[in-house]
Amino acid sequence: MKFGIKLWSINHDLYEEAVKIIRERKADYLELLYVPGEKEKLKILKKNKTPIIIHTPTLSQGVCFSDNNFKKKNKIMKETLNVAEYLNASKIIIHPSIGTSENFIRFLKDYQDKRFVIENMPKLGIKNTQCIGDSPTEIRKFLSQGPFGFCLDFSHAIKAAISHKIDYKDYLKEFMQLNPVMFHLSDGRLSTEIDEHLNLGKGNFDLRFIKGLIKENEQIFKKSKEVTFEVPKENGLKNDIKNIEFFKAIK
Repeated sequence: MKFGIKLWSINHDLYEEAVKIIRERKADYLELLYVPGEKEKLKILKKNKTPIIIHTPTLSQGVCFSDNNFKKKNKIMKETLNVAEYLNASKIIIHPSIGTSENFIRFLKDYQDKRFVIENMPKLGIKNTQCIGDSPTEIRKFLSQGPFGFCLDFSHAIKAAISHKIDYKDYLKEFMQLNPVMFHLSDGRLSTEIDEHLNLGKGNFDLRFIKGLIKENEQIFKKSKEVTFEVPKENGLKNDIKNIEFFKAIK
């Protein structure tokens, strides 16, 4: 496995720390969520040849790639692609979000980029909105539109399973059949369908089961997969490293 830390492009005060952590091999790459217009200090990452995965803006930044405002989202995607090119990003993660499958498919058809990685969603999004892309069937449909990869967000999938009132471990196994190229990981509670990003060990997800799924996938495809830790920021990036070490220790 390759382990990644996540920052937003507004967190440029943590870039130097991220570079140091990766240089010291405490993490393998940086996943950077691009906030529209926020490009300060990207040169630090480029200069140090930091391995980068770009995450496109999301609904939290007022961006939805599945609505019908094609002019706005094409503008935002052009900005995001420019940042990805500048940083030589290996992947570009995108959320289906809360619009319609038809709009998202139309958007994907305009961007036949093999770096695109589609992330699954919870059923219930921010402000109780209904998301698309919360099922293996729908993600498979999106993946069929081009040369795209799949990012399995374990928390999103588990929360979707709770919403659908089905066994979350069976649901994760269904998603694994789509051969994810990477993963997002955080802990959460099985008592709520609301998406959470808890520190590992602070929820009740079966992390040993999840680690087993990743290892099995790597063995089948004979390739290390990237795992980004989506956990709270505490003491700079020290909490991220604490979570990575926690996961490494799971047997």
